[in-house]
Amino acid sequence: MRRNILLLFLFAFWLQPAWAQNRTTTLGWDLTYRSVLAKNKVGKKEWIRKWLAEERQTPATIWVSQWEKKSIFSAILIEFPAFHAAERTTMLFVRTKTGAHYWDAVQSTPPHLNNRDLNPEIYDNFFKFASSWHQNKSLSQKDIPKDAIPGFMGILSVYEGGKSRQMLLTMEDFISLESKDDKDKRGRLMCALAPVLNKNESDNMPECNEQP
Repeated sequence: MRRNILLLFLFAFWLQPAWAQNRTTTLGWDLTYRSVLAKNKVGKKEWIRKWLAEERQTPATIWVSQWEKKSIFSAILIEFPAFHAAERTTMLFVRTKTGAHYWDAVQSTPPHLNNRDLNPEIYDNFFKFASSWHQNKSLSQKDIPKDAIPGFMGILSVYEGGKSRQMLLTMEDFISLESKDDKDKRGRLMCALAPVLNKNESDNMPECNEQP
């Protein structure tokens, strides 16, 4: 029942268009992403700007507010388009003194919503790996497969100890375009997420081909 109420609340929140969202400093992150787009000189006609303008507000603000009375040691927020229909996909990982938690949502119809506790060790391994990354260069259409998204196609936000940063993601973060291993084409993000998303949490951090 509680989950259904939260789902309805999130659905109503998403009905507000992205352009109506004021600049917010949730954990120091600009969840309009205007600042990170401007910093990287992303043009108005580029795909990611058009996508963000068309999508609804991020649910991350609500999720983080649930933990305002608890001390958040670190957190990672990932937002990107779902590969089948480009719906906004949001993944939030939070670490507190006593544990770790994970949320994800897809702004589909009906909306998909999931949340659960994480093994703190699994989270810590993931955070150590993902927080060390440097941003990849924007990809041109000639650098990617036909019909793939050029330029940037997602945002990674990192928070730790009162400090935060944001960077843009490319197709290369999701799918390795240079890997010669036909069995493992995962980019660094998909590789890092594998043990985190495994509900059995029996796997440790896999060996990832992508360097920071």
